[in-house]
Formats: sequence, C-alpha cells, structure tokens
Amino acid sequence: MSWKIKYKCSQCGYTTDIYQGKGFMGQEIISISCQDCKSIQPLIKGGAIGQVAPSYNSLIDRLCLQCGSKNIKTWDGKTCPKCNSCMHPTGEKEFWT
Repeated sequence: MSWKIKYKCSQCGYTTDIYQGKGFMGQEIISISCQDCKSIQPLIKGGAIGQVAPSYNSLIDRLCLQCGSKNIKTWDGKTCPKCNSCMHPTGEKEFWT
C-alpha cells in the first residue's frame, strides 16, 4: 500500500505530490530532486524490477522524469528545489492500493 502527500513551499509556493510506501511488486517509491529543472519527482527503486534490472536498485544512471537530466539526488524531505526554503505537508493525503 502506498499514499501520496501534497507538500508546499512556505516561501515560493511550489507544490508537489510526495509518494510513500511500496509500489507494484514491492518497489520502493522515492522522491528525487532534479538540480536542472528544479523539481521533485517520484522514482521507482528496487522490488521485482530491481532483481531483473540491477540498475533500478540505485540512482546511478537514472534520469529525471520531467527533463531527462542525470543531475538528480534523493530529496531530503524538506528543501524546496526552486528556492531552497522549507517545504511542509499540507495535510492532503491520498491512499493507493
């Protein structure tokens, strides 16, 4: 089971959906921050796909889903990619099965 939580930057107003939990067939849903397009994107990691394609077990050679850049890192859960201020959950939460 997984869910998504809406986050919003208190400074610039940037919003994004942060996915948490496990995806289809046990994949972990992580959030990455792209240094080029200044966005936060979900990325599937591990699980059954990671057993067949080991490249899915790390961020090495993975790309931003929005702009295709390799300049990504795991999002720290608080820093806005647009203005480097602090992001907070808005309280909006949606469950996925």
